[in-house]
Amino acid sequence: MQLLLRLGTFLTVLFLVPMFVTSQVLFLETFDEANGATTGTASGLDWSVDCPTCLSGDYWEVQNGVLEGNDTNGEAEWLNDDLIDVSTCGFVEVSFDIQSVGNMEACGTGCNSADWVRFQYNVDGAGWMDPPNSYFCSGPCSGINVVVDGDYTGTYNTGCLPVNGNNLQIKISVQCWAGSESWQIDNVSVSCGGANAGGDGSLSLCEAGNSVNLLNELTGNPDSGGAWTGPSNLFGGDLGTFDPSSMVAGQYTYTVGAGSCTNSANVDVIILPTPSVTVGVDTVICEGSSLTLNASGATSYSWSNGLGNGGTVVVSPNTTTTYSVEGTDANGCASSDDILVTVNQLPTPVITGATTYCSGSFAVLSVASPYSSYSWSNGVTTATANVNAANNPISVTVTDAAGCSGTSSDISVVETPLINHDSIVEICQGQSVIIHGTVETTAGVYSQTFPSASGCDSTSNVTLLVKATPSINAGTDQTVCNDGTQVTLNGSGATNFSWNNGVQDGVPFTPTLGVTTYEVSTTGQNGCVGTDQVNVTVNPLPIVDAGADQTLCLGDFITLNGTGATSYVWDNGVTNGVSFSPVLSNTYTVVGTDVNGCVGTDSIFILVEEAPSIVFEGDILSGCAPLEVNFTNNSLGNFANATWMFGNGEVVSTLGNTSSSFTNSGTYDVTLSLTTSGGCVVTKTYADYIVVDNTPSASFLTSSTSLNSFNSTVNFNNTSIGGVNYSWDFGDGTQSNVEDPVHTYEVGISSNYTVELIAESEVGCTDTATMELTTGGELIYYIPNAFTPDGDEFNQTFQPVFTEGFDPFDYTLLIFNRWGEVVFESHDVTIGWDGTYPNSTGLNAGVYTWKVEFKTMASDERIVDTGHVNVLR
Repeated sequence: MQLLLRLGTFLTVLFLVPMFVTSQVLFLETFDEANGATTGTASGLDWSVDCPTCLSGDYWEVQNGVLEGNDTNGEAEWLNDDLIDVSTCGFVEVSFDIQSVGNMEACGTGCNSADWVRFQYNVDGAGWMDPPNSYFCSGPCSGINVVVDGDYTGTYNTGCLPVNGNNLQIKISVQCWAGSESWQIDNVSVSCGGANAGGDGSLSLCEAGNSVNLLNELTGNPDSGGAWTGPSNLFGGDLGTFDPSSMVAGQYTYTVGAGSCTNSANVDVIILPTPSVTVGVDTVICEGSSLTLNASGATSYSWSNGLGNGGTVVVSPNTTTTYSVEGTDANGCASSDDILVTVNQLPTPVITGATTYCSGSFAVLSVASPYSSYSWSNGVTTATANVNAANNPISVTVTDAAGCSGTSSDISVVETPLINHDSIVEICQGQSVIIHGTVETTAGVYSQTFPSASGCDSTSNVTLLVKATPSINAGTDQTVCNDGTQVTLNGSGATNFSWNNGVQDGVPFTPTLGVTTYEVSTTGQNGCVGTDQVNVTVNPLPIVDAGADQTLCLGDFITLNGTGATSYVWDNGVTNGVSFSPVLSNTYTVVGTDVNGCVGTDSIFILVEEAPSIVFEGDILSGCAPLEVNFTNNSLGNFANATWMFGNGEVVSTLGNTSSSFTNSGTYDVTLSLTTSGGCVVTKTYADYIVVDNTPSASFLTSSTSLNSFNSTVNFNNTSIGGVNYSWDFGDGTQSNVEDPVHTYEVGISSNYTVELIAESEVGCTDTATMELTTGGELIYYIPNAFTPDGDEFNQTFQPVFTEGFDPFDYTLLIFNRWGEVVFESHDVTIGWDGTYPNSTGLNAGVYTWKVEFKTMASDERIVDTGHVNVLR
């Protein structure tokens, strides 16, 4: 016979260039900026965030390596400020990780509730577009397309997006409404390239070769998840498993991607024919013989059973053996063939027949299986031989149909004498005995003949005698409950009775739980024992359960249901399974009866709590925003917890006093809900309890913020919102109530003025705005180079002349003679040198050196100036 082997697969070529390269990452942001960052740079491109609806404490910023939006109160946006260059991309793919924190609400749950994540992209400024896999988010504060809503953890991927442009901008928006809710965004990635099916390949396979995954024959690391088409239907999904034994050669195409983002590559498959290898027909030999095997149909051969290689081998099997040869042709394809060499074992004849015979007769022996010829040791040549002890030892030699011969083992025969036996057996009525291998209970004579193989028969005769057994009665079966009830057992039919399990006849006892069999017995004069049995069943008491103790609020209903039995009776007028409303704390007892009539009881205690009275108050019930109100809980009772709801969105859980801030104008209901230690809940609401008015916003503009001698008049433009009365303080001790005043300042030694505007609303709410006006301006001074201290009324002193811009409280003037001695010193700008020296008369005419040091008003700069002055007399 012939067997085709599936050997190895042969690759021919793998040399084509792939159509697409692996996708290129154009932008990747992992948000490793510092905590609190709202701008950053990734892949060389800047990004920023915007959360216009975030309130104090809310945020949309980098936190611990992710971009996190907490309680955004509306839509918060992230986008790349610098555009991503996609001019070399036909398609892009965008992905990012999303983690929701807290209990997120889905779309359609209402404003201030729906939590979602949105993604959009913009190519060359053509407008923002939603990705194809986004979906419509219905409801108020929504009505847009989103990619995630409600609780979510995972990675969002846009799939393949056609761009057909040069520059790409992406935007991620989130919305959540509670301080316990956050959206976390990470690993924002933009990739270019689209699907990659790899490069073409070709493959040559033997017809009987193994299956091959065609995906491995493509070059260029093709993407997984694609589909194969071709002459045959491949299996193995994107692996494209090809079976050369059942599939057709030809070109098979692998396609990845979807829609406009597909890519394909081909594998050409060639199937080579299988060689026809033969080794001949099956052969039969006798044990110990040899056989020459010859193979043909190929160019090289390999044998099984360790026979090696070559077209011809010689075998000498001890048992029937199958020999296989594998032949390989010039293409490397292989097949195989088998030959079955049947080895006939030498016959082993077995002598059958009785080996004993009766005296005066003979034994008849035969061979168990038929053969072609026979030769007995006593000269008989038939299949059967008559023998006696004189022929011992006895054997037979046989020849089978294949011509193989074999001799049996030696046996001996024995001459046997005849045997006869008689006996008597006694039993009591109801007993049994085994006679000649059979259980017997009836009186009589039982005989058995024992034949032998030689025809010598032995006989046994057994007489069976059956004695009468006394008849007694243990009584009828009894059933009681396991409540201590006693049972009395009485035997009848005899005078003396013996019970098992320690029971005495006619004496009451308490049986154990369950079914117990009690046996009574008595012995007759012939020694036979009579017995009888009675069953006593003790049923367990039902385990009745009234349920766990309960605590109820006054007015609540409860239903009591007993368990563990079949029927129930309650005290205090309660009906099992019927609800009622207790008004006082009490204990309720139930009696349950099961199907056996046994009863059990249990009790339950119900504690009834009275509803407490709620009293609370606020210290300030009306005022201007923001209004901070302290609330006092005056409720009396034993409470487990309390919940305050202020109508401004704030909820506080505390049994004690608390406070809340009302930042927006309007009226607010305040509710306090108290829960007692027993679980009773009572709630009270004060409607329109807090009234908050708007606070005006004070602001103003000025015609100038810097004053000097040339510009000392300022026009004030009041830009406040919500005010009706105004109060101005110009910082120089003057005030005004004019809405847009004009004020003139005296520019002198003061360095600046603080202007304050107080805006007041109709109900008296105020806001304040301030602004600093600086003075001093330019520095103007001059110093003369001569003076004439001659006693007339002109030019009698030397001193610097300052117009403005200096600090008169930080001023020094020094006069030196030709030897460097100080002859005059002054720290008052109004006091000059009169040409004299202390404790002396006027100095001589001549040239003297002066030094002046002072500080400017505008910048606090210190000025040091020196020069010469001529004293003329």
